[in-house]
Order: sequence, then C-alpha cells, then structure tokens
Amino acid sequence: CSDFLSTLPCIICIMDLEDLEQTSSLVEVESIKIAAPERRFCLRRHGIFMSLALLGIGSLLTATGHISGTMFLALFQQDNSVCREVFQQEIDKGNSIRFAKIEFQNRQDISQGLKVHKREFANAAEAADILLDSTTNFMEVGECTPESKTMLWFYPVEEGDHNGAFNVYEYECQRTSDLQNQQECVRLYRVANSYQAIQALNRQAPGSVVDLVLGGHGSDTTNGGSLQLGNPLDAEEEVHWNDAEELFTAMAPKLAPQATVILDSCHGAINKMAETASRILPSHWVFAGVVMTTGEVTVEQVPFDGGLEGPTHLPSNPGKFTAVNAKASLDALRKGYSEYQVGYEELPATKASGVELRVASADLVQWDAKTLDNYPVSSTKEYFGERLAAFYGGKNRGIVTQWMYPSKNGKVIQKGQKVKVAQPFGAWRSEMAEDQDGKAAAVIFTNVLPKGLTGTVLNVGATDGTPSAGNAMILFDLPQLESGSTLNSGANLGLHTVLTRDFNKLEVTEVI
Repeated sequence: CSDFLSTLPCIICIMDLEDLEQTSSLVEVESIKIAAPERRFCLRRHGIFMSLALLGIGSLLTATGHISGTMFLALFQQDNSVCREVFQQEIDKGNSIRFAKIEFQNRQDISQGLKVHKREFANAAEAADILLDSTTNFMEVGECTPESKTMLWFYPVEEGDHNGAFNVYEYECQRTSDLQNQQECVRLYRVANSYQAIQALNRQAPGSVVDLVLGGHGSDTTNGGSLQLGNPLDAEEEVHWNDAEELFTAMAPKLAPQATVILDSCHGAINKMAETASRILPSHWVFAGVVMTTGEVTVEQVPFDGGLEGPTHLPSNPGKFTAVNAKASLDALRKGYSEYQVGYEELPATKASGVELRVASADLVQWDAKTLDNYPVSSTKEYFGERLAAFYGGKNRGIVTQWMYPSKNGKVIQKGQKVKVAQPFGAWRSEMAEDQDGKAAAVIFTNVLPKGLTGTVLNVGATDGTPSAGNAMILFDLPQLESGSTLNSGANLGLHTVLTRDFNKLEVTEVI
C-alpha cells in the first residue's frame, strides 16, 4: 500500500482472510463479494490503495480506471437510516425537501444567476438514496428562503473526494437534527472551488447562516496547508491558507451574530486554515481538527452566549490515540520508512508505551485502603482524547473539551483560576521513585479530595495542540487545621491531575 495513488476512492490492505473478517463486512455487488471497509478504516486525506484486483473486480472499473459514482456507493454503502428518519420527520411537518444539480458559473461570471435542475423522489427512502449520490450537488431541507435561519454545508465534489469520506451518512444527518431548534433550513452544496462556494453564499441573505460547515481533504503540515474541494491536479480547486481570504470574507456578512464555522477537514487546526478563518471572522467560533478527523462528528448545545466565554454549540470528534516515541520515530525515518508509514500506519516501535491505572476517580471515593493497594495496573499504547480545537478572535483557544465539561457553577476551567472542591472525587499526583541503586522511575499516587478543599489551576491539557482529554493540573492547598499544622507534608498537597469528567465537582471561586 502507498499513499496518494488514488485511482480508486479508498484502499485498505487486507493481509489474509482473518484480517478481512476482523476489519470489514461483505456486500454483494453484481454477484461478486467485495470487502467494504467501515468508514473509520477509509480514512480521510490519504488515498490508501485498496487491493481489489485479488477479488476479481476489474470489470467494475471504467475505462479511466475509476469506479463510477453509482458503483462507488455500492462498494461503500453504509446505514443511512438516520437520514431517512430525518427526511420523514420533515415530510411529516410539511416541510419541503429539494435535490438538484446546479450549474455553477466560471470565475468571470460569478455574479450571474445559476441554472438549477431538480431531482425528483417519491418518499423519504428515495430521498436518502439521492443524498448518497455525490453527483447531486445541492440539497435543501426545511422552510427555506434566503432569509431563513440556515445551516449551510459546503462539501467537495466527487473528483475532490478520493476516498468517499464526504459522503453524507448518519452522523451528518444527526448533526442537522441536533441543531434543529436553532435553524429553519439546511442547505448542502458540493463545490469544486471557492468561487462556487461564493456563488452559493450569494444566495443567502445577510445574517441568515447560523452554522456553516466547510468540508474538504486537509493537508498535514504546520507550514501552511490547504483544503481540497475539487480535482487535486487543479490549483484553483484547492483552498490554500494564504489565499483563502476571498472565501472567508464572503462568509462574514452572511453569518448570524452567534454563528459557528466548522472546518470539517483533517489537520485544519494546525495547517493555518482555521487560524486564517478565525482572523477574518474574529467574532465567530471556528472549529477544526489537530489531527486526522473522522466522519463521526457529534454536536451538542452548551451554556455559553457565543462570545469570548464560549460557543452556543459544540462539535466533538473523540477517539483513541497513540503517543509518539520521538527517538524511535526519527530512527525509523532514518532507516527509510516514509512519514506516512511512521505517522499513519501505526508502526508499534514508533509509539510510546504507557501504564493505565484501571480505577475511576469516583471509585477512589468508595474504596478502602486495602482495595486501593491492590487495584489493577496494565500497560497500554493508547489514550482517549478529542480531535477538535476551537478558535476565536484569530487565536487557538484549545481543545473543545474545555466547554464540554464546565465547572459546577458553569465556568470554563482555565489556567490561573482559584477553585474549590464541591463534591469529593479522586485525583492523581505524579512524583519520582528511586531504587537502592539510585535508578529513577515515575510513581503515581491516588488521592481523594474532600469537599471544601481549595486549589489553583496551573495548567489545562486542552491548550497543548494535540489530541487530548483536556485534564487539568491543579495545585491543591492543605486542609485547613486550627493549629496551622501541615501534617509534615509541606506547604500544600502537591500538583494533582484532575480528569475533565470531574470538572463538574469543582467550583470556580476566582476567574482570571
């Protein structure tokens, strides 16, 4: 397997039948059984070759070596029942659903009217089927006028989506449903370049867009990257970070005051695309991935006003990650492994090993000392974290878990704050151990923090630019004793790691 050999939409290497059974399902296509990888194996931004020749499907390829749109859907069919349900709900409400093929104008005719060719359907099931056809480049659902409160989507055309990552499935439909109380209309366009997106934006009234999604394959680089909408061989069909101003400037007047912008694109938070969008749209929250993202994005409403304190709703794309073993990764590159192999193929030797203390913070409160002395410990190469970062005012504000898990009194946990324990919970303190030969090792202590204990937030992991759960490092004070005794432990309890899931057991008493 090698990357960017995209004669097929998506490729996955299957070593043997056992691997096949573990990583894929089988679908029937013209009496030929073909491995259909789940979406999580068909990763965005990387044309990993699927070795289909072994399965004898050469007859399915067109003369150009590409799978047609219809055949593509057969190969990578997924459950679209959520979309059928959403469409049925809209039909029951009496709302309209429209699909069409729009003839966009070239750059010189960008202000001209657009020709629209409608596609007909009989019921919600047929509507969901049309949605899966990537050659349909326009969808409109709900009570839609230019002034309607609109959730606006821009996704790439088929030529710009080598692995089908931007087919519309259950998660996209669920996202529209989760925000239905904030919107009256959903519009989705498939566009090949920024000029087509601007033509679509011209159809919206000022202030009508309450949520905007811009999707496209993103490049993995901190040197300034891009978002691919159309043919990767056509420079005009790639939105590059340093020439994206025209598109983001066109968005500005169409956005409602509390509108959010989601760059549904891998690496958008580190390749300067999100930073550029936030600089041009400083009063709107912009979200993007710090690593490769997946289609399993969810959206939830959060108790903030859309200003600097936080967005009104929050996308999330959590998952399991590995930590890079820096020396081993550099050694692998020197030995001839490619950056793709080291970064994406999960070579075990290039990933750091860790130790998992298999005890929940809530359990620490209940367990007695004997139990705590014997709780299980296991080795691991994975941790749980969040992919998406948030930008506001042209700055990266960190991983979105900060707003997902506010304190008990509704504040975002941030560096420098004073906090108080509102409900007992468990936390962890990391120090160093030394054996009789003077060799050092890390040691982690568990601690149950009682109600009323105070502390100072020294750091929040959500701001470090990597996939993270966003845990906080808090320096807790000693319990207050009338005698003033420190119980021979020093001036404080030491620096403790507090998990994001326990932020709701803290109260912020002093806001920075």
